[in-house]
Amino acid sequence: MTRLGDKCFLHALQRRVAGLVIGGSTLRNMTGPRGVDVARQFCVNGDVLGRARRTQDFGVELDALTSELTKALPVHTSWPDRSLWGPARKLLNLFLYESTFNHYLREQFELEFIEQKLEVPLDSFVARGILCDIHKYALQFGLGRWCGVVHVTSEINSSYQAAALRIAEVRQLRCRAHLDLIYWRQDPPAGGCECHHHQG
Repeated sequence: MTRLGDKCFLHALQRRVAGLVIGGSTLRNMTGPRGVDVARQFCVNGDVLGRARRTQDFGVELDALTSELTKALPVHTSWPDRSLWGPARKLLNLFLYESTFNHYLREQFELEFIEQKLEVPLDSFVARGILCDIHKYALQFGLGRWCGVVHVTSEINSSYQAAALRIAEVRQLRCRAHLDLIYWRQDPPAGGCECHHHQG
């Protein structure tokens, strides 16, 4: 397998991916000032791709990265006690997903080995899609009402990821992370669905 020797090029690629997936709309009203810059720098300079690939347990390493980014993100001055675990996990999942499907980054960091372990980044569109598909395919998952990314905990995330994994199997997708593409800004089903959700 050919390896890219230009570290500047690889760094620029990661910076580009981070810039594309982490923006003001991604973190709207979730963090304090410079939250976007801090998140981008963490993904690019924190060896996120290398750590994700080298680890023997992707889930454990992803939890560790989430904890580190949670501590690095500036808190919103209006909600100083609010946890940033949910936003941190969403940002990492977005960066890992888009990097995995960048040809050069996938090859350089051998990201094909983590593809099927990737999580779907949670937001209101994904949550609504998961809840509606649970109803559509008559799946047995007791997920609670969606209350927004800032309220996502490790336990809530695990429940939604388990449901996403099963839905991906039913839909015959290669990995659950692909559900993000399917659900993104998707119009609600005609007549609505009987799932309970809250946009946010």
